[in-house]
Amino acid sequence: MYGDDYADTGDSGVASGVNAENPATAILPIVYVTNLEQTYDKVKASGAIIVREIFSFPGGRRFHFKDLAGNELATWSE
Repeated sequence: MYGDDYADTGDSGVASGVNAENPATAILPIVYVTNLEQTYDKVKASGAIIVREIFSFPGGRRFHFKDLAGNELATWSE
C-alpha cells in the first residue's frame, strides 16, 4: 500500500509499520489528527520543536516534532 519497502501490521489489530528504505533508530509514535494545520499550530505554540515540516507521503500528510522532553513524535492526516 505504501510502497515496496514498507510493511505494516494493520491486519493484526495493532497498527504499526516498518520502512526498510529509511530504517529508524527509535520508535516514532504517529498520532492521527483530523486537522493537520491546526494541530501543527498548537504543537508549535506549546514550545515543541518542529523537526520535519508538513510533507506528503503515500498515506496522506504529516509532520514530525520533538516534545519538551526531547521525544520525537509525528502527526498525520489523510
